Amino acid sequence: MTAKFQFYEYIQLGFSTIALVTLPLYISISYLIYSKRKTSFKTTFYKLLLVLTFCDILSCLCNVFGASFPFLFFSRQISELGTMWGRVYLSLSWCIRASQGFSGTLLAINRATAIVYPIIYKKIWPNNQFTYLLFCTFPGYPFLFVIWFADIEYVKDQESDRIYPNIANDQVRNGMFGFGALLDVISIFIIIISYFITLRAIRKLRRKTSVESTRMKNGEHSATRIAMIICVCEILYFIFLGICSSMNLPTRVFYAIFSPLTDIYSMLNCYVLIAFCPPIRNGLRKKKSVISFDDNLTFRKITTIPAVE
Repeated sequence: MTAKFQFYEYIQLGFSTIALVTLPLYISISYLIYSKRKTSFKTTFYKLLLVLTFCDILSCLCNVFGASFPFLFFSRQISELGTMWGRVYLSLSWCIRASQGFSGTLLAINRATAIVYPIIYKKIWPNNQFTYLLFCTFPGYPFLFVIWFADIEYVKDQESDRIYPNIANDQVRNGMFGFGALLDVISIFIIIISYFITLRAIRKLRRKTSVESTRMKNGEHSATRIAMIICVCEILYFIFLGICSSMNLPTRVFYAIFSPLTDIYSMLNCYVLIAFCPPIRNGLRKKKSVISFDDNLTFRKITTIPAVE
């Protein structure tokens, strides 16, 4: 028998529905960046951004179809089939979360090096897209393998008939939480330091009268703004998740909060890119001309692209 919905579970269902509606738009953005990765979006910033969009889309799919809908509607039926559902969901969710956080951290470092070291910037960052994919997702591999081979159990919520997956071994579970928290703290620290350096460098450049200063004053700052907003979302997500984890909430309530937070964190970047990235916004509008910017955030050229199908 299906448990009666609580008000917070309607919120969970609402955010999951919004995420599903946003998903096709986000996939279109990711495809636009990928299809023009050698022309309009060939800079290292967009290579990192492409990996982040890939992780966000996977996170949304994993959360909606692996957690939100199953938890609310048919968790017991799935759990009766064995532990594979819980194993796949927990492994992927932890792996993707670590990859998202590290991708945001690399975006912050990317913007700092682009502004502070513009001359050697292109020599520091590789050009191969596959390298970024492997490097950004590398922190998630330990979670993927450890949880995949760990013992998985299903925990029944005391207030309902719903079943939730859990790592059976307390040491493994605590180790995963501890290692994940450590990675998040390191990422947040690097993000804060990177943007402190970035903002200080921008402030100094604005006071100069050189050609580089003029280009910085009049140039496009969309890449830096996008990266900053993404990293602010990363910090807020870490804070809210830390608060929820420390409150010892019932399993049902915890997932009702965790699921919307994951949906917001994964899909918000879609709207950030539309709002602050003119090339992506124009590409989605099927315009023929898209203004492209170089790694120093200045006008580079106008590239003609076909309409996005």
